[in-house]
Order: sequence, then structure tokens, then C-alpha cells
Amino acid sequence: MRDIDIRDAAKKLIDAEYCLGQGEGFDCLTMLYEFYGTLGLQLPALPEGWTNENYAERWKAGEGRDELAEYLMDIGSEVPAN
Repeated sequence: MRDIDIRDAAKKLIDAEYCLGQGEGFDCLTMLYEFYGTLGLQLPALPEGWTNENYAERWKAGEGRDELAEYLMDIGSEVPAN
């Protein structure tokens, strides 16, 4: 892991604009990749057929949304409310 404070990684993203796909801002997936990448961590590979370059178009077209949602759920863990 890089020598960076998790708060510094988060600060880079706080005022970021929302933009689905490869644009000027971030969406949920690109924000995850940016955040963890800043910390020197690599997320698991996207499901087969999905790339950082094509997922926004596939999502907009309604292709494989369940598959991508399952991927997103699998890379994290539930945090209890308490």
C-alpha cells in the first residue's frame, strides 16, 4: 500500500462531478477504481466482456446489469449499521 492517508484519497473525490463512463467526472465504478488506486490497491477484474471503457455503454443499453451489480456487491462487504 502506498504511504497515503485514506482521508487524502477521499478528499480528491469529494467535490467531483458525476459523469457516467469515461468523462470529466466520476461515476460509482470509476470513483471506486480511482479511490482504491490512489491507495495502491487493485480491485478485482471486471466480469468477462466488461471493461472500464465499455461498461457505461453496456449499462446504458441495459446489457448485463445484474452481472455488473453482482460484481460490485462482491468486491465489498456489508457494514453493520451499528
